[in-house]
Amino acid sequence: MMGSSNVLIDAPHGADGSSGNMARRKAAMRSAHLSATRRLGSISRQIILDGFVSDRLRGLSPAA
Repeated sequence: MMGSSNVLIDAPHGADGSSGNMARRKAAMRSAHLSATRRLGSISRQIILDGFVSDRLRGLSPAA
């Protein structure tokens, strides 16, 4: 049970030398991955929104 990922993830940081270290490293990697994923999602949402807005603006006639 010591080597299972649940124990490492659920272990409080610094509970003991090795698993505390590993939990911190896993948490840091998870956090970096999540923030990178959020950044990518935000960038792609912005691109989609920009495209949608410019399509809508292009579709408007000057007379409208």
